[in-house]
Amino acid sequence: MPETPSVRFNAKHSLERSERWLKDVRKAISGVNKGASPMQVLFEIGIEELPESEVFSIEEQLRTITRKVFENHRVNVSDLDVFVAARRIGFLAKVADYQRENVREKRGPARSIAFDKEGRPTKALEGFLRSCGVTLDDIKVRENDKGTYVYAIIKEPGKPTEEILDEVVDEVVRSLHFARPMRWGENVGPFVRPVHWIVLLANGRPMKFSAFKVVSNRVSFSHRYLGIPFTVDDPSQYLDLCRRHMIVPKIADRRSKVVEQLREVEETRDVEIVKDNELIDEVVALTEYPTAFLGEFKRDFLELPEEVVKTTLKHHQRVFAVLKDGNLQNAFVAFVDGPRELSESASAGYSRVINARLDDAKFYFERDRKRKLADFVADLEGVVFQHDLGTLKDKVGRIQRLSAFILKGLGNRDPKVESLVDRAAFLSKADTATMLVYEFPELQGVVGRIYASMDGEPQEVCQALEEQYQDVPSGVVGAVVSVADKIDTIVGNFAVGNVPSGSRDPYGLKRKAISVVKTLIGFEWDLPLDKLFQRALELLNMDQEETLRELDEFFRVRLEGFLQEEKGFDYDVVRASLELSNKPLRAFLSATALQEIKGSDLYDDLVVGFERVFNITKNHTETYFDSRHFVEKAEFDLFEVFLQVESAVEDFIAHLDYRGAMRKLAELRRHIDRYFDEVFVMDRDLSVRMNRLSFLKRIALLFKKVGDLNWLERSEEEQ
Repeated sequence: MPETPSVRFNAKHSLERSERWLKDVRKAISGVNKGASPMQVLFEIGIEELPESEVFSIEEQLRTITRKVFENHRVNVSDLDVFVAARRIGFLAKVADYQRENVREKRGPARSIAFDKEGRPTKALEGFLRSCGVTLDDIKVRENDKGTYVYAIIKEPGKPTEEILDEVVDEVVRSLHFARPMRWGENVGPFVRPVHWIVLLANGRPMKFSAFKVVSNRVSFSHRYLGIPFTVDDPSQYLDLCRRHMIVPKIADRRSKVVEQLREVEETRDVEIVKDNELIDEVVALTEYPTAFLGEFKRDFLELPEEVVKTTLKHHQRVFAVLKDGNLQNAFVAFVDGPRELSESASAGYSRVINARLDDAKFYFERDRKRKLADFVADLEGVVFQHDLGTLKDKVGRIQRLSAFILKGLGNRDPKVESLVDRAAFLSKADTATMLVYEFPELQGVVGRIYASMDGEPQEVCQALEEQYQDVPSGVVGAVVSVADKIDTIVGNFAVGNVPSGSRDPYGLKRKAISVVKTLIGFEWDLPLDKLFQRALELLNMDQEETLRELDEFFRVRLEGFLQEEKGFDYDVVRASLELSNKPLRAFLSATALQEIKGSDLYDDLVVGFERVFNITKNHTETYFDSRHFVEKAEFDLFEVFLQVESAVEDFIAHLDYRGAMRKLAELRRHIDRYFDEVFVMDRDLSVRMNRLSFLKRIALLFKKVGDLNWLERSEEEQ
């Protein structure tokens, strides 16, 4: 019997499968344990001293980018330690010694072209298989939106990680971003600082790599104090070698070392150290081997206000204040970057500079105290607030009037509170004209509070002068002045075209807007933002509709970020609550209520009830209807329930009870369901149809008083 083409094809196919099976077996045998044993990698790049502002950003970037780049190259990472110190950055990692196999699909010819009528592969399919390096066993036929096609399953074996390590490290280095990158030499860079050495090892073997005209090897360098190179034979030795050469490369280890040394000083000297976390971070960022020592300044300077002394110590010399029995001492704790032998000479230098700065502060303080704080207000006439926004004296006047407007909006009838707010607003910028604040600007507000207290001003006024600059003041007087001050600054800048864009926000308007939002919510002040904007524009003698629209969107975005990022509300809940963004307190209360009921039957009834009336009326604008034109009983029944619910909802909202309002609105659902079951809204009679749509639109708008519920996601049961 002669051999048929199908028999020949099957025999050939069987042979190909056998060859493929042998190939897979050989591959499996040769690849036993690939990727099973982790490979230890050390990468270190030595640089000139890092600026403090870059250190923590680089650490976070290295942690995220390094893992991501290895994963993108199909290399599993089992352990990753990143390090950033004053003169070096890099990572220690345990990674797979081979890449993962890459499996991908490639679309080939349509099935009708790939196979003939007898189901045999055509030359088109054979050519496709050859181009992909696969056999018939590696294809599948699948339909897509364009038809039925042949797909090749292409398996690319992983390479040894050593072969691609230079690519991985290069991508990590190139992916880092810096606030102020620099170039050096013959236009080398950009990078955070000039590069002096690079170490790249894999299981003790040096890997070929170069960047910024520096070739990697296994030689690193000690702390500057020792000034010697050292050889790293294996990544596992790196951290121990660093310790022996006076380097603590990991940020967490340096922080622990700083905190431990502060504790030791406290125990040995029986004192208490003011552990300022911001200052600890500075020490950690600026050193490779932090060592603490105790120094002193002249006792006479303890006559100065405590805040002045503490500020001088922290901001001008980066040292820690020392207390004993709660009282400030004429001592400080500082850190040198190096061994304890450096502390003796450093202590004398620190004391000399601190004494000089405190001597200046004492001189300015004594000069200032020859006048009362209120006397400095007149000097503000000669201090420009901002170009096109007048002087600080002009701003003080606007703050006073805007503060009075806020109190009126809050319904205040207490003349004492009105007097305190007006006095605090009048003195709010007085300390800006003092010599002490001129030399120590970080004391603005603090000096105002100290001087006002020494002048016998009411305690609420003194407190407000400092709190006006805080994120959320604790006292009512300070909160009113703070909101007035920030609204004036934000509205003024928008009015003259200083609108923040992207990362550009030179006047800190975003931070000020968030502060206003937090304060209104924190004090439960039901104030409309648009009225504050309009009043602020009036006080600036400006009336710009476009500015009002920009301000509305600006605060809306800040409120959205606050509700989602700081309060943790779900995205759909936040978007729904932004319907009430003109009154941040109401938006917050709406979001709180929606988040609390989400997933409940109450939530489902609220969402579904709204959707049914909203969807059919979203293109309808008229809200006037006449109940006398109703025909069906279900119409009259829904109308009666609506009147009761409307009254109750408005009462709940008037008392800021949004959960109560939502509970009442949810009661409408079963009546709305019955309405749609029994009433044909799109009646042939135009007047009937329009009357019904207007009625349903009125109901939809009642729902919208608690938020734009169209943003809310339905529960799975209701979908």
